[in-house]
Amino acid sequence: MKRVFRSIDASDVRWYGLGTEGALRCRCRNGPLERRSNPRLPSCRRPNCLWQHCCVSSNVIFSNSRLKASELSPGTHHFIGKIFKDAGFPPGVCNVIQHRREDAPGVVEQLIAHPATRKINFTGSTPVGSIIAKLAGQHLKPVLLELGGKAPQIVLEDADLEKAAQTAVIGAWAHVTPLWECANWKQGQICMSTERIIVQRSVADKFREALLNTAKNLAGMSGPNAMESTVTKVQSLVDDAIKKGAKLAFGENKLKSGKQHLNQMLVANVTPNMDIYHTETFGPVSTLIEVDTIEEAIQVANDTEYGLSASIFSKDLSKAIQIARRIESGAVHINGNTVHDENSLPHGGLSLLYVANGRMEEIWLWTIRI
Repeated sequence: MKRVFRSIDASDVRWYGLGTEGALRCRCRNGPLERRSNPRLPSCRRPNCLWQHCCVSSNVIFSNSRLKASELSPGTHHFIGKIFKDAGFPPGVCNVIQHRREDAPGVVEQLIAHPATRKINFTGSTPVGSIIAKLAGQHLKPVLLELGGKAPQIVLEDADLEKAAQTAVIGAWAHVTPLWECANWKQGQICMSTERIIVQRSVADKFREALLNTAKNLAGMSGPNAMESTVTKVQSLVDDAIKKGAKLAFGENKLKSGKQHLNQMLVANVTPNMDIYHTETFGPVSTLIEVDTIEEAIQVANDTEYGLSASIFSKDLSKAIQIARRIESGAVHINGNTVHDENSLPHGGLSLLYVANGRMEEIWLWTIRI
């Protein structure tokens, strides 16, 4: 809340919290706990540390917070709550709410409707985010949403193809922990994962060769996906694409072990009539799309309802920046990874799922990272 006091010759702007009540934070399940520590609070903008960041920032602003844990990772979120308790947070300041999955709709609705909830922050799927936004609107409460993504990586004909290939594979298969740091965390469960690799046809063959070599070197035992339903969805998307003419350039569309371990896959010759062209997989899968011109690359990159992150590979920095300005994405990385989240920069999105939404009390801003 902002109050402005004006006199004849001066203005005084002061920021106040929303009172002694607090915020409701609904946490996703794909990155429940930060594995690395960093003394700087901005580092908590990383997707796998949003929970902790929310608790700290909410208590600074609101005096307390209610953290609704994911029913898919209750033990981890209970552990996070215990950390704050052991750190000396007074009773009632950081509140962790657990419930059965079948009780989620009623619990969330009551939490949003309760007068003690002054603000809502949600990270998760698009369908659930839509429901929460609707409930928040009914009660006239501000809400911040961080939903899905379908991040494109554009590879121009003058790009460093080896670097572009390595970055594409890492962006597609990484989870919260970077691919090169943890060999068992290759699930692609990040909203900024590289889901679409768009390459100019003039260098497509050379790039595909570099891409497959990188994939062979980095592929391995994938970690489990958080939900069996997501595994089924990914397999269905790949099957649909293959039936409509796509080719599985790398990997196999089958479980590697158990019910939630998918193989890493690269799907080539993807076209707009395939479901995987438009739908977020949220798994260790990326699609390869060939285009003739830069204009076509921009058109394909923007042909989505998502707009969280993107990247462009080119040795011509000026040209890359001009293209970046035409990409409908909150962040555009030049010669960098779509999953990169610069600590010192705003993090947000454009397009349908990100209009007037923000993450962690921030305003969505458009940034280009070079």
